[in-house]
Amino acid sequence: MNKYVLKAIQISSVVFLACLATSASATASSCKHCCVPDQRKVEYQLVQGSDMEQYVNDMIRLRLTVFRESPYFYDGTEGEERAYLEQHLHSEKGLFLIAKTGDHVIGMLSGTPMKDRDDYAYPYVKNAIPTDSIFCLGELVVEQSDHREQIGLNLYQLFEEHVRSLGSYDTISECVVLHPIAGEGKSILMQVGGSKCPNLVYHCFWKEIDQEVSTDHVMEYWSKQL
Repeated sequence: MNKYVLKAIQISSVVFLACLATSASATASSCKHCCVPDQRKVEYQLVQGSDMEQYVNDMIRLRLTVFRESPYFYDGTEGEERAYLEQHLHSEKGLFLIAKTGDHVIGMLSGTPMKDRDDYAYPYVKNAIPTDSIFCLGELVVEQSDHREQIGLNLYQLFEEHVRSLGSYDTISECVVLHPIAGEGKSILMQVGGSKCPNLVYHCFWKEIDQEVSTDHVMEYWSKQL
């Protein structure tokens, strides 16, 4: 299999285009889109404000699909997901980053200032840690594919670039569930220089596949200093 390397990222106010070249000799000028092995182009788009509403159903679909996998085994409903996503829609700086091929959304990342999160902000407040300069990475969900990890990384890189551009935040934080076997959460921040926050833990209840009732799940925090 060819090794695809990221060659260029072109950023505009609402649309992000990234390109993966098939060899190190490819030039940035020849890259206009994110090319994947089946020759589809992947377009990246930043969505905020009222424009987020049109992508809520895509986020629900991706969350219900991806989070059924290990380590979540989540068996949620569309109604629960829609209620959860309301906090993103009501946040002034809330955002979706979208990866799509044509009109089909294949991956999404959500984010809000931590102070706008009643759930994930709780351990910070409990430990008297200010949240004004922390931006929360809510979820990063991508359809199963051979290039899933690369698309996820592209979404994160564009997310970090946007958070930096705001000028008000010095930390990105993500809350992830502990893996039942590995004993450690899997965060995208592990790949980009982030570190685990040892004193922060969050408890979240949800129903797993083949369970009758919701059970407690321990979640841990990872953060990256900008």
